[in-house]
Amino acid sequence: MHDPHPIAELEIIGYAAALPDTMLPAVVPPVFRVKGDQPRILLPPFTIKDAAVHGAISVGSEELETLAEADEVTTLSEPIEPEANHELWVGLDRQVRYDEVDAASAELRDIAMEHVYLATEALRAGNLDDAENHSRIALCADDRLMEPLAITAAIART
Repeated sequence: MHDPHPIAELEIIGYAAALPDTMLPAVVPPVFRVKGDQPRILLPPFTIKDAAVHGAISVGSEELETLAEADEVTTLSEPIEPEANHELWVGLDRQVRYDEVDAASAELRDIAMEHVYLATEALRAGNLDDAENHSRIALCADDRLMEPLAITAAIART
């Protein structure tokens, strides 16, 4: 095992999840490929520290294909160059984004707050299915919020 792997020697070729629509938006763990003649794939769990990936599981291309067929990983059509302090996430539109951590957090927080508002309005209007759906989206976008949980509890009491 060649540990750690500097991110400058890697590219992001996917993420370690197959997400149904009910789990979007979501921050996802990247799947890395070591650049070179004999590509190795790095899978989570791992940590990223000091611009390097530490403790990843290393597999070959064939095993990656097997994992993709089993919906354990999702591959990207084009690789992404990794950068320090960035986060990979999938939006409601299923578009993969790779943003600075603060920018990704802000975008996800905005999505969450918009859907908390929509859930609250749907609950007031008696549209429980819509309220539940918007609460789920808000919670996926920011699982630290209490409002989606309160809305879900209110729905359960009706």
